[in-house]
Amino acid sequence: MAVESSDQQGQDWLHGVAGAPAGGQETEAFAEGRRLRAGLDRLPEFDAPAEGWADVEQRARARPARAANDARWRWGAAAASLALAVGLALHWQPAPDPQWRGADGGEAQWRSTTPQADAQRLAAQLRGWGAQVDMQAATEAGGWSLDIRCASPCDGRVVARLAELETALPPKGGLRLLVLPRR
Repeated sequence: MAVESSDQQGQDWLHGVAGAPAGGQETEAFAEGRRLRAGLDRLPEFDAPAEGWADVEQRARARPARAANDARWRWGAAAASLALAVGLALHWQPAPDPQWRGADGGEAQWRSTTPQADAQRLAAQLRGWGAQVDMQAATEAGGWSLDIRCASPCDGRVVARLAELETALPPKGGLRLLVLPRR
């Protein structure tokens, strides 16, 4: 079998391992390949068992219950595989999409350094994309409440903008977004 390589260093190494004479200058890669070949030549030879393979087969037949293909091993392996499959299926339940955080109850919070300005800017953006937004002062100090509703289907820009805030509109109903001062 011939192995072709465009890498000269790799070619030199292969020639050294194969025991071929150096083609021209003896490189470090060729010398490394030759050292590997010399090391492989020193491996000890292993003799066949003294009694032959018949003795090995006879000892294997003497302990059939310990064989890896015994019926008890097969049933145990099948049970372990089934338990592993069930465990993995229960472990890897789909996680909720992070953009829906806070949307389950229809209320989310956004902490801002300038809550009034950010709430007004967000309300104007969402209104421009077709969402209905009612803005009012929240009961908490310096906070603002945005009640957001969107006709179905909602503009993708509204969804994308709310996803940036790690929230989203619930499938049915609106979202109350509290824009609160950052503590």
